[in-house]
Amino acid sequence: MASSRKQSAVAVAPMRDSGHLPMKQIQPLANIVLKQDKIGNSVVRKNVTPAEVMFLCALHFKNAGDNPIVKIDIADDDREEKQIEPLKAEIDKLEARIAKDMDDLTITEEIREKRVSNLQAKLDRARSQVADLEQIRSIRSLPPDQEKLRLGFRYNNIVLNKFYPGEMPTLPATFDQAMSFGARRNTSNNQFDYFLVGADRLQGQA
Repeated sequence: MASSRKQSAVAVAPMRDSGHLPMKQIQPLANIVLKQDKIGNSVVRKNVTPAEVMFLCALHFKNAGDNPIVKIDIADDDREEKQIEPLKAEIDKLEARIAKDMDDLTITEEIREKRVSNLQAKLDRARSQVADLEQIRSIRSLPPDQEKLRLGFRYNNIVLNKFYPGEMPTLPATFDQAMSFGARRNTSNNQFDYFLVGADRLQGQA
């Protein structure tokens, strides 16, 4: 897991009327263990948002037999910045070393090529890591419509639209709220009611 700062067993929080994600708010991220069935088969999902957790919780609640989020590890808000900073410093050093070797007239071309090739490989890896972290960081600042669009690429868009209706849906702002709404079911015989009731409550429709 990315952080042990807020690691805990899942306890469903009480329903709250506040805590919805405003137009501009940094989203928290977490790594979770998701139970997919009553046998206990599970998968790890990394860098999920409250909106994604609520969706997954509702989607898997019936098959799992209870709250499917069996473990959650919430990342520090500045996790990506802390990881990017030393990588950028390393990139600066590698670029300087490559430039120095390129201008070094005391080494043979063969030695220069070998040194630069090794340094360039390290540089490419560091740049790739920074790009990945910046992409993860960008998820934090997505407004509700863009977060819904992002989730639409990962999950069934038709079901997602029913769960988060409208162009600018109301999204949960915290993981406690996401699990609270996502785990809600009603007693109707309609097989989709257990899934949609939490979304209706979040959108203020129930």
